[in-house]
Amino acid sequence: MNIYTQELSLMIYQSDYLRLEFMPEEKLMKMQWLDRSCSMSDKTFKQEFLKYAALVKKHRPSKLLFNTGTSSFTINPKMQAWLNDKVFPVTYNAGLRTVAFIVSRVFITQLSLEQTVEEEQGRAKHKMVRFFGDINEAMAFLRFS
Repeated sequence: MNIYTQELSLMIYQSDYLRLEFMPEEKLMKMQWLDRSCSMSDKTFKQEFLKYAALVKKHRPSKLLFNTGTSSFTINPKMQAWLNDKVFPVTYNAGLRTVAFIVSRVFITQLSLEQTVEEEQGRAKHKMVRFFGDINEAMAFLRFS
């Protein structure tokens, strides 16, 4: 049984690169990079993350399921620093506390994502961040955290 799809999930944003859903009863946001995200420019990457941050401020989830499984966009060090300075503080201030990542199939993408998260966790040690290869395991972690 797939626990990922059992609860009401509202589509709150979709572009060519990113889909965001919100589960109000769970206070859970789902973030999914779409196949075309591999062709994003740094400018588009920033625009997508600014939209994400604005929707986190609006909906105030406490949990995030970030599915990077189809992404092959590499987060370069400049973008990592930008996320740490401009996006993560906004989302944490809005109440986001627990994040589950579904890992990417592309190693270098995963490495850049882990480096970004590790850098941010160093600044916000009270946040719970875990990486999973299975969506059901990730959802179980989020539901029981």
